[in-house]
Amino acid sequence: MINYYTILGISSSARGADIKEAYRKKALLYHPDVNDSPEAKSKFQTVNEAYVTLNDPVKREKFDIVLEYGFHGIKEAIKREKASKHKDPAYSPKSDEFMAGYYQRKNRPVKKDKLTIIIENILYASMVIIALVTLSFAYLDLILDSGRQHYSELFFFLFWVGFVFILVLRWKIVLRR
Repeated sequence: MINYYTILGISSSARGADIKEAYRKKALLYHPDVNDSPEAKSKFQTVNEAYVTLNDPVKREKFDIVLEYGFHGIKEAIKREKASKHKDPAYSPKSDEFMAGYYQRKNRPVKKDKLTIIIENILYASMVIIALVTLSFAYLDLILDSGRQHYSELFFFLFWVGFVFILVLRWKIVLRR
């Protein structure tokens, strides 16, 4: 693996100003307009890549981890950093597989037992029956008083028609589960 610190000739504890100064020196040395050697272009690109990586704090942190642990050791390094400081296993971080399973379990619909389904159906059926009885009374009242114009009774009747419609629709939705 390429060590960007050795390419720029700086230590791993160098700050931003030191990195910038080292980059400028190496860029002037290997720039294709100044240096005519055939390998100057590739060296300049490597110096530029080193500067871009080391100047960005996030990229530099990732590079330092890869430099310290290697590509295969990154996963173990992340596990060590995430390792719990507590001795109680309840505080330990959960694995990715556990978390994926948790979200799958969380989004899964709850299965109802037969008794709950029967009780729900009985309650909805009784509500529909009560609504139909009151609707029939409202309709009979409207018919018997047809000689008079009572808008409040007509509104009452239409309200109950809508209520029964919504109730039956909700009941069908519940039965589909």
